[in-house]
Order: sequence, then structure tokens, then C-alpha cells
Amino acid sequence: VPEMRAVAIPNGGVRLIWKPEPGVQYIVYRLNEREVPIQISDPISTGVFTDPDGISGSSYILRAMDASGNLSPPSSPVVAR
Repeated sequence: VPEMRAVAIPNGGVRLIWKPEPGVQYIVYRLNEREVPIQISDPISTGVFTDPDGISGSSYILRAMDASGNLSPPSSPVVAR
């Protein structure tokens, strides 16, 4: 899973950025207050996703999905700043 950055947007939301691998899709999760991952994206192949409900301090993980639908282990959590 590639390293991800999370940037809080001044007018609201969080932009997540990573370097995608060709032929791989990604699913973005926001961690709730109990650190439980909540899926916030459908599988996407680009390296950018905006969470309109995210705020500074929100934590995120990323999982890769291959063509067969197998999910990778989660990335290390990143915190929006």
C-alpha cells in the first residue's frame, strides 16, 4: 500500500493523496473515535480522494484491492493537518 498524505482543506473536508499503482484500486477509510475504520470511498484507481466530512485531526487508512477483489493489509494511519 502506498504512503498517503492527508491535508485539511480550509473551507472544510480533507484531501487524501497517494501514488497509485497501475491496475490497482484503493479504498479509503476514516477511523472513528474508537479507531474503527469506516469505509468512505468506493474502489478508486486514482491517487486522490476528498472526504467532504473530514476535519483537521481526522485519521485515515488506505487498502489496495487487486483485480480479484483481494484486499491488502491497511496502511499506517495518517492524520489530517
